[in-house]
Amino acid sequence: MRAMLAAVCIGAAAIWAGGASGAEPPPPPDQVIAAEAAGRLPASPFYHVAPDDVKGGPGALIRSEPVTDYTLPPGVTAVRFVYLAGMTPASGVVLVPPGTPPAGGWPVIAWAHGTTGVARICAPSEARDLASPSPAAMAAAGYAVVAPDYVGLGPEGRHAYLNKPSHARDIVNALPAARAAVASLGRKWVVDGHSQGGLAAWGAAEMAKDDPDFLGAVVVSGATDLAALSDLEAHPGGAALLPYLAFGIKVRLPLFKVGDMIREPALERFAIVTSKGCLALDAATFGPLPWRSFIKPGWTKSPMVQQYFSESTVGEDPVDRPMLVIAGGGDNIVPIAVTKAVVAKACTHHLPIEFRAYPALDHVQSMDQTLKEQLAWIADRFAGKPGKSTCEAKAP
Repeated sequence: MRAMLAAVCIGAAAIWAGGASGAEPPPPPDQVIAAEAAGRLPASPFYHVAPDDVKGGPGALIRSEPVTDYTLPPGVTAVRFVYLAGMTPASGVVLVPPGTPPAGGWPVIAWAHGTTGVARICAPSEARDLASPSPAAMAAAGYAVVAPDYVGLGPEGRHAYLNKPSHARDIVNALPAARAAVASLGRKWVVDGHSQGGLAAWGAAEMAKDDPDFLGAVVVSGATDLAALSDLEAHPGGAALLPYLAFGIKVRLPLFKVGDMIREPALERFAIVTSKGCLALDAATFGPLPWRSFIKPGWTKSPMVQQYFSESTVGEDPVDRPMLVIAGGGDNIVPIAVTKAVVAKACTHHLPIEFRAYPALDHVQSMDQTLKEQLAWIADRFAGKPGKSTCEAKAP
């Protein structure tokens, strides 16, 4: 499934950019929907939450079960769980390393996943490959991985795409539920997130700043400045994801009119990609189109849009634990210039940030090809080593 998604995105991007020689057009929607479905686990009542199931407060475990159908390294085991993120049911999965846990339990990485879609079927815990190779690799390296799906993916609900407070709650509240589901998890934890998950990880770091067990955050190609990323004249690379953003704004602010952002001919496509499929379908549907054909000019001036952007601002609120921020110079979804500006702002607020740039890496590579460095940084946090800051040396 991941290979098909990459092919769809590459083909769509080539067509959108003006047509690389020999670029294959994306497959038809029905074919993409079928391929996405083939990559999911069998349908299960596990994600259905009845009103009587909702007991306790944020972080309460509703149910859990072992799963053997994921594609995992030898010895890594999985338990998926349903819990309360706030007072709304959410789901996730815990990956447990092979072997015997150390004294005090397994060190924990909270994994904040990148964009998978906004429909309920797009929960990473429903995907055989968990929608990314990163959590499995982290578990194989000796970490228990707590991977929430975010509210609206999995159990019934609506997904507030790229809303920092919502995603941060999902991560922080997943931890006590995961520990209730898997007794071998330790107390100490870090958060690591990519793309949408980069925003989520930064938000979790802000929310967990008073948690003595929280050790730090890794933010990779994070969608940490929605206003800048929505400026399509300057940064058109993420335009195909804006229908998801319209969906998220509508979830958070119901009076928002999607038609004020998405052009009329594209509204039918919007309805399909936000309910019938996931990221590959979105890439195949909107990726080949010039953004002006489906996005209205001036939509960001709406007070509700500005409110939504404001709620996901990062770099100003206190974070007193080390942060590693990674950006790829070849990233056209979250351009490195946007990340540099966010880090520069955060430095003025004295946040403890180490910024690393990888000039040759694109949006996906910035996660996949720096994982070894991320895990080395994480190991230093669990070893009690102080974090570094690049703020004092030179603004990125």
